Amino acid sequence: MANCQFCSYANFCGLCNTNYILTFNSQTSQSSCLQLNCTIPNCVNCYQNNVCSACNSGFYLSTNGQCLNGTAPNTCTAGCLACNSTACSICKFGYNLQNGACFFNNGNGTTVANCQSAFDPINCQLCNTGYVVSPSYQCITAPTFNCQVANCAICSTSANSCQTCQIGFYPNGAACTALQCSINNCLTCTDASNCQTCIDGYQISNNTCMPKYYPCAIQNCIYCKSPNVCGQCAPGFSVSLQVQQQNGVTVGSSCVQITSSVGGVTSVTNCQTFGPMIPGTSDLTIGCITCNQNYINVGGYCVANITQVNYQCNIANCVYCIQNNICGQCATNYTSYIAAGSYCVLNYSPIPNCLLTPFTVAGGSPTCSLCANGYALVSGIVNGNSVNTCVKIPASGVTCNITGCNYCIQDNVCFACISGYSKSNNTCSGCSVQNCAICSNNLNCQTCQVGYYLSTNNTCLSTGNQPTSYCTKFGNCSACNYYACTQCATSG
Repeated sequence: MANCQFCSYANFCGLCNTNYILTFNSQTSQSSCLQLNCTIPNCVNCYQNNVCSACNSGFYLSTNGQCLNGTAPNTCTAGCLACNSTACSICKFGYNLQNGACFFNNGNGTTVANCQSAFDPINCQLCNTGYVVSPSYQCITAPTFNCQVANCAICSTSANSCQTCQIGFYPNGAACTALQCSINNCLTCTDASNCQTCIDGYQISNNTCMPKYYPCAIQNCIYCKSPNVCGQCAPGFSVSLQVQQQNGVTVGSSCVQITSSVGGVTSVTNCQTFGPMIPGTSDLTIGCITCNQNYINVGGYCVANITQVNYQCNIANCVYCIQNNICGQCATNYTSYIAAGSYCVLNYSPIPNCLLTPFTVAGGSPTCSLCANGYALVSGIVNGNSVNTCVKIPASGVTCNITGCNYCIQDNVCFACISGYSKSNNTCSGCSVQNCAICSNNLNCQTCQVGYYLSTNNTCLSTGNQPTSYCTKFGNCSACNYYACTQCATSG
């Protein structure tokens, strides 16, 4: 990127060159480095237009960003809480310390840690020394190098070590290599016509990446990411996992209806469907997705229909305003963030099949908050980081109801059985241990079903009503289940 000193992500500048400042285009969601006007006499460089950050020798920095002759007066100037004979050492909230002077912060007191100058309270424009701006406009530790790996999005530990490649490229040793084939949903290729691995949710079959269809007999689930483990529920429902207590293994899930909001300054009322909020668009974690009739959605809250003609609304791509030039709803493919009420930001994401990656999520690899139609938003782990990816939702009418099958790639045609099961003539044969959920092989159980535990003799026993002799492990206990005492013994 032109006039950039350090990139914090592919084609995103974390720190501009001297006398340049980071700018943000609300129409394209792209950043750039804009040259500052810096015509102040005796100023070495500026950090805003005609606001000096460092003066020549023999001059001192005033609180309005000018360079004055002599030594700074022995008084604490506006914005300074503590000073010595030459400079301020502690600034008031809403001001930033720069070379002994206190400058009023552009964001009127930003909440971003280590931010020197901000676009608004939650989005930083210029970080303190030792930090750079991330693509989410937060301040992250400045790298000691610029990433030198071509087509790399994020370098990991050195200029020549890539952690995440750009879309259309895959890690190949220390380099990022372009995909050599045009096979849909292929992640890596061996040559121009052969796929090696598919993207998440797909399986290679006859050199084609076919979507995986997992057994998914779960009400209100639109996509299972493994057998009977829901990856995304229908709108208004959330995933509830069934996890074995003794070993942490997930053996099933359900979709539970969301009936109330979470977070925010007040509970949401007049809502028809609840769901998770896109980070940065609301002070709610769970808010309203669809409001009742005669109510409109503003940041996850449902408010009575507003007479929109009463407000000025000179905001590009805004459908209506809820106050003068404060947008209540943006046009399709645009999003309004709570700290950027004066404009609608174009949706953008570097993730395949994703429509929106929030720019207000701090640090790390980008993640998805809104998938394209026909794709499910599924959480997973990439390079050790928890991220959301977009996986194709199975076609209508395609099922995989074969006992012991891990996933199908055609309607009720099993491609692979779950661990411990063997495949023969489109059937999966498991172990004969009663009440076993996962087999390690055809004869032995690895994990029992919910409500059972694996005994030392390879049987699944009920967790309830343990013999009195077993209960003594919990102390003076007369009745217990497998996990805890349910009744203490009475004293003699």
